[in-house]
Amino acid sequence: MDKGQIAMSSVRKLAKNNATMEDLPPLDRYRADEILEPNGPIWGLAQIAGRLGLSVDTVRELASREDTPIYRPSGKYFAWSAELDAWLRSK
Repeated sequence: MDKGQIAMSSVRKLAKNNATMEDLPPLDRYRADEILEPNGPIWGLAQIAGRLGLSVDTVRELASREDTPIYRPSGKYFAWSAELDAWLRSK
């Protein structure tokens, strides 16, 4: 199922339940990424920390380690969901 089919599936579910878009939480950049690309990037320390259930300081410390799949190529931290999940399973 591609992204367009997933989006249409969500719209059909809303219509079936007589729900409206106002019934959903606001669609911000992070929620959109999670819906459209579940194995895509997670941007920012706060989002990564939330995903891992850790503090921002702990994630910053983890990011400095070479074996952790948290990157900072242009100043902003990010991690790929799939890599992060695989790393967590290996611990």
